[in-house]
Amino acid sequence: MSVGMAGGRALLVATLTAPPSPEVREIGGADWIEVRAEATGELDASWLRNRFRGGLIYGLGAGMSGEVRCRRLCAAREYDLIDLDGERDLVPEILEAIPRERRLISWHGPGEEHEDLRRRFERYAAAGAALIRLVPWAGVLTDGLAPLSLLKSLRRPDLVAYAAGDCGYWTRPLAARLGAPWFFGEASGREDGCSIRRAMEGGTPRRGARDSRPLDGRRKVIE
Repeated sequence: MSVGMAGGRALLVATLTAPPSPEVREIGGADWIEVRAEATGELDASWLRNRFRGGLIYGLGAGMSGEVRCRRLCAAREYDLIDLDGERDLVPEILEAIPRERRLISWHGPGEEHEDLRRRFERYAAAGAALIRLVPWAGVLTDGLAPLSLLKSLRRPDLVAYAAGDCGYWTRPLAARLGAPWFFGEASGREDGCSIRRAMEGGTPRRGARDSRPLDGRRKVIE
């Protein structure tokens, strides 16, 4: 499965945070499905493939650790990519079992400045991955500027960076315009910028494209 952009647009990733239902068919316009196994339970990848033609990502939440976590990550062989926590999963046992081309290294944490995020990216890139995802928490709107600034400065095809939280949702569509190869959206019925359905209905942003819709002046800060 390709992890690069599709025809100049960011690939759409629908994140499942609840046991799947007919909604799997409804998100058929997505390119990938991300399974959060701590919320969905263990899903049979073949069941998903019979209902979805795109790529599959397997991930675990922060609540599971130790040998059980290591065993479950290494056992998810039927998935195309395995989401690895950059702060605790980059250990020899896991890196030896999961080749570089099947690794999605992710970090979710408190807000960080541009240089802190850059150093974090370089450390994860040294470990080797198909894709690296950096998601700092945004307590205020301006906390979303650092990940967007990182995208704009590095322009790496293997980097996705955006902010989380109610003050960070606006960064996801902008991240795609600044070069992020993937757009992660929730498969739930959310109506904000985190919704995969909204992204599909509105068209996935293309790299370098400009959007005339207002964003309360936030875009002007990063241009």
